[in-house]
Amino acid sequence: MYELIYKNSEGSLISFGVQPPFTVKSKTGFGAVENKIITEEQYGLDGVIKVSERLDKRDLTIKGEIIAKGTKDLFDLQHEMIKTLNPKIAGTLIYRMFDHEFQIDVLVVKAPDLPDPAKNITQVFTCTFLALDPYWSDMSKYNTLIPLAVATKKHTWPLEITKWYEFATLKSGEIVPVTNDGDVSVGGTFYFSLGAEATDPEVYNVITQEFFRFKGSFQAGTKFKLVTTRGQKEAIMTDPNGVEINAMPLRDSNSTFLQLEKGDNYFQVKATTGIGNVIVQLDFQPLVGGV
Repeated sequence: MYELIYKNSEGSLISFGVQPPFTVKSKTGFGAVENKIITEEQYGLDGVIKVSERLDKRDLTIKGEIIAKGTKDLFDLQHEMIKTLNPKIAGTLIYRMFDHEFQIDVLVVKAPDLPDPAKNITQVFTCTFLALDPYWSDMSKYNTLIPLAVATKKHTWPLEITKWYEFATLKSGEIVPVTNDGDVSVGGTFYFSLGAEATDPEVYNVITQEFFRFKGSFQAGTKFKLVTTRGQKEAIMTDPNGVEINAMPLRDSNSTFLQLEKGDNYFQVKATTGIGNVIVQLDFQPLVGGV
């Protein structure tokens, strides 16, 4: 059992599936896409030499049938589809299967195409979409913040609860593994929070030895939001008074917009002073080449 949902940027949506009113008969373009390989020939050498390669754009097509309760209902459903799948409005295609959900940003090419006259209370349709970025976002980790600190249990048995008792603490500075289950490397969003004054807070990738560092001393209550996702890169600082500013001028000149490679990654929170006061959390969505 699966469900396809198209949701435009204005919030309107159409749900396609095996149940009426918008039933799916077939769909294409949801799996792998063509790998565009650029080659060149060299005199005297057999074969060719690879220059570059990239995945092509993704063309998606949904073919189905509108099944209405009556002629008036059929007219309303056709109008709803045409209005929601407006080519002038950007949207997102959502694919749900079992307990998994994937999303991809798309442009409407032509939707819906209604080639045949309505027959009683049914009407066939074809919807075509174009995804400029061919990867699907795996939403299984959506809004799941991963602490880049080690939780240390402090309770023992027999348990005695006192006024300042702590069940566990988060210890910054330890190396923390993060697994990217997707098919390619991706960026993420790093949330810094300072419980007390700290200097030069940073996140360090142990394997690649790359880092992103904010230069300077910052007061308790300061927060940073670092986005390293392609096309969305930014660094924002929120001071203890809640005022947001562009934090890009505060970055170390050798800083890198950290990526999560496919498979295991290892991150470490660092600071010149006050490392115990810096807590960092990570949010990212794996990307897959097909669903």
